[in-house]
Amino acid sequence: MVAPAVFTISPYRNTFWIEIAICLFCALMAIFEIYEYADCKAKSIGKYYLHTGAHHYWRIASQLIGAVILTIVEFLTPPVSYNHFVAYFAMALDGALLWYDKEVARMPVMVALCEAVMSIGLAFGLTDMGRMTTPVLLVIASIRLACDMWFDEKEKHAYKYVSAVLLLTLAWHWFPLAEFVTQTVVLKEKGELHKDNALDVIFLVDITLGHITALGLFKRLAPEVFDGSVEHVELSGGNMS
Repeated sequence: MVAPAVFTISPYRNTFWIEIAICLFCALMAIFEIYEYADCKAKSIGKYYLHTGAHHYWRIASQLIGAVILTIVEFLTPPVSYNHFVAYFAMALDGALLWYDKEVARMPVMVALCEAVMSIGLAFGLTDMGRMTTPVLLVIASIRLACDMWFDEKEKHAYKYVSAVLLLTLAWHWFPLAEFVTQTVVLKEKGELHKDNALDVIFLVDITLGHITALGLFKRLAPEVFDGSVEHVELSGGNMS
């Protein structure tokens, strides 16, 4: 008789720290998206003094340092998944590209296209992390590209909210306790249909938590942008309405 599979949240499990890293990376990227949205919103209503743009450099540092740490953790927690190195390389290369864009020469279109390609590389580098991670990352990549290419400057940054929600959905999905619940529920279900239904419900819970968390972070991280104390100013520099 084959013993049933058991899932634990022990830090000694070989993928525990990789899952923690994915959770933290998605949460940090969501916070960046929220700051970026808040920055653009502040400028659109005349509050140019609220943000310095330092969040871009926090993102660059997080991606470069995170890629190095993840590479080290991958070697220290066998079995090593060489697909993951594609994801880590994409993270580091994207950070380096952003630094070049901010410090050397502005190239927004090139950055947008390269970020999309590297996000796709990140997604396919994590194909062994379940059926949800890669598809959601591919959707995020397409949304971020649409944001950068959108023709209306006053509307394009709404995409950042959608991206933040999806990133937080993944962060909740890979949060250790949530992953424990997911795996426990799936392992108890018998039959592919029941497992699929269970995964659909879990995804609904994750995306609901993503929405709630994104709204909470907006209110917590940038309350001054949404307090309505300043009348709306057109992005083109027009008169107040």
